[in-house]
Amino acid sequence: MLNLLPIADSIEGKVNQHDKLRFDQDIQTYNFSIKKLSHEMNCGYLDLYASFTAHNKEQYLCSDGVHPNSKGHKLLYQKIKQKLSTLTS
Repeated sequence: MLNLLPIADSIEGKVNQHDKLRFDQDIQTYNFSIKKLSHEMNCGYLDLYASFTAHNKEQYLCSDGVHPNSKGHKLLYQKIKQKLSTLTS
């Protein structure tokens, strides 16, 4: 299972074009549930949230502050490939 990516600090708690508020704490709550479920189901888990926040997450997100840009997609590819290689070794 993959968890959710962080949101940019620039959109934290601000209303978006769909009149929705986004909070990083909500993402962390969902991620906790995803991790717990992956353990309960005895399946793999990849913490992409940590990969983005370990670096400067802003550089990996596009202008909407949520979706990955080309650098973000490259980081996703690297982390997923690395995880898959450990499973097949």
